[in-house]
Amino acid sequence: MEEKSQAQSATDFVLKAAELTSLYGRVFDITDVVTDIDVYENLDKPFITGVVSFVDPENISDQINFYGVERFRMAVKLPESSAELVEKKFFVTKILKNIKTNDSQSVLSLHIIEDIGYLSEMQNVNKSYFGTGYEIISKIVKEFLGKELSKPANAGPEYESSRDAQGQFGVVIPDMRPLKAADWIKDRIT
Repeated sequence: MEEKSQAQSATDFVLKAAELTSLYGRVFDITDVVTDIDVYENLDKPFITGVVSFVDPENISDQINFYGVERFRMAVKLPESSAELVEKKFFVTKILKNIKTNDSQSVLSLHIIEDIGYLSEMQNVNKSYFGTGYEIISKIVKEFLGKELSKPANAGPEYESSRDAQGQFGVVIPDMRPLKAADWIKDRIT
């Protein structure tokens, strides 16, 4: 059988882990009861959203008491590939459906948003920065979201400084969310 290196459809992926974490840190492994995970990517947003549905035979919804700050972690992989495991972290923003199937179990559908989208909405940037556009965006993303900007695999140390045509500049971020500030800087560089 030929080894797959790229997904051709959603069925090519294997769910390796799916966990819900309550506000108080209690972890529920729902890997075996997940029925669907739909992930949506928007070209205008630098984060993904989605819906996760699962059978709830242990009445997890009553144990967690969803407040809108619970976390969902998933890990997926192509089954026959040497590709690395892809792990994504989300926040649960709301319960979309809670359908009782019988007296002892229900099916839950939860709306999820990638952690950086959620965390960005909880913070404001009110700060001045100096550097190239790439350097400023990199500083904002690292400082407020704890993430590193990705680079091409063959990029050397000069990559950041050679990306922008106009060179270094100073900017004062006027009370913006971190992702909105990064987008604002991006629109002003060449």
